[in-house]
Parts: sequence; C-alpha cells; structure tokens
Amino acid sequence: MRILVIDQCSKQKEYPDNVSPLGTDVLDAHSLDELQARDDTPAIEARELYTGRQQRKITEGIRMLEQGGHEVERYFISAGFGFVEDTERLPPYDVTFAEMSDAEIDERAEQLGIADDVQAFLETELPYDIVYFALGKDYYRSINLEATLRRVPDESIGLVFNQDDDVEQFSNVVSLSARNEEAKQFETIVVALKGEYLKNLARSLARSQPVPNKSEIVDYCTSKKSSQVGFTNFNE
Repeated sequence: MRILVIDQCSKQKEYPDNVSPLGTDVLDAHSLDELQARDDTPAIEARELYTGRQQRKITEGIRMLEQGGHEVERYFISAGFGFVEDTERLPPYDVTFAEMSDAEIDERAEQLGIADDVQAFLETELPYDIVYFALGKDYYRSINLEATLRRVPDESIGLVFNQDDDVEQFSNVVSLSARNEEAKQFETIVVALKGEYLKNLARSLARSQPVPNKSEIVDYCTSKKSSQVGFTNFNE
C-alpha cells in the first residue's frame, strides 16, 4: 500500500547547542542551497530536525508501516521553507505559523508557494492509497485545504483532522476528531494524537490486505481506545 504523510514543522528542533537558529530575515535573503553551504550553520534532514511530540509519534508510525511492507513517503509543511521532503537538509530556524496572524500566514504561504507545490505534487505523482494530512489549523490554512483536497485523486482516500465542514463535499475524504476528549481516551495529549492514530492505523493495516475504505480507516485509527479519566487537558 502506498501512503503519503504530510506532516508539519515543529517549534521544537534538534541542533547543536552552539548554533543560533535563523530568522526569516536570513531565510528570505538566501536560497536553500546557500544556507546549506554555510560553514557556521549545520544542515539537518527535516525528519531529524523536527522533534515535537507529534513529529516523533509520526516517525514511530511510519516505521511500523514500513515494517508491515507499506511504501510511505513523508513531506513537511515548513513555515521556513515551504513544502519539503523529509530527507531535505535544512538549517535550524525559528519560524512557525503558530505565532502568525491569519493574514501573515496567507502572505508567508503565498511567498513560499506552499499550496501550489502541494497541489502540483498530488496531481503529478502516482495516486497514493492514503493521503494522511497530519496538520493543525494554521497549517491547513497554509495549504488552502479545500483547494488541496480537490487535487486528491478519486482513487485515494484523504484523512484530515477536525475539519468536518471542509470535507462534506468530498466523497473520498474523511475528517477524524483529534481533540481533548480523544486524547484522554488514548492517554496522550492532543499534539501527539495524530501520531497515535497513525500508529493504530499501522497496527491494523498489518492485519488487513485490501485497501481499506473510509469507514475502515476511521476504525483502524481509533482501534486502541482506553477509559482513562481525569487526564489533564492540553490545547493544540
């Protein structure tokens, strides 16, 4: 099974203590090739650079899927560099959509060509069986979610989170709730929940040969609920 995971960058990043992360002034003044060539700044693969709770859980889920024989590709939506493959080498930087207004997100996303790049990728690649959009609301905005979902091929199933209104018009897209209530059930926090769902999906797909339908994907993602109560609320 071919699976595309579109993840997002995280504020938490792993880089040497003696390195200062770059700001937008430096990022926008140089090409990525120029930044990669700097002697004073390391270039780190995106999958190693981003170390937030979600990103670490997503990595675990991808490893489980690959161990189950599935072909998985992962890309990131980066507020610093746009739509980047997980093996792209990036310098440490300090930019996130979470700290921007809607207007600033729109301006930055347009500058980086994020929506255009994601949509072109979905249209030019061979269709994936599942397209897993592991994004928060600011990052959904950056890809122009509704327009992007129109580019998901009919033979693919798209999975998004907390976007019920946006998916009603799409027969091949499902929105899964990933809020505090579900986080309590899975004994985790909201920010890690999309990764937990992916791990559950990997476990279930290991037992399933045919490509699942929308209903089955929801069941697979939510197949390991717990009854824990009193868990502290966390916001996304």
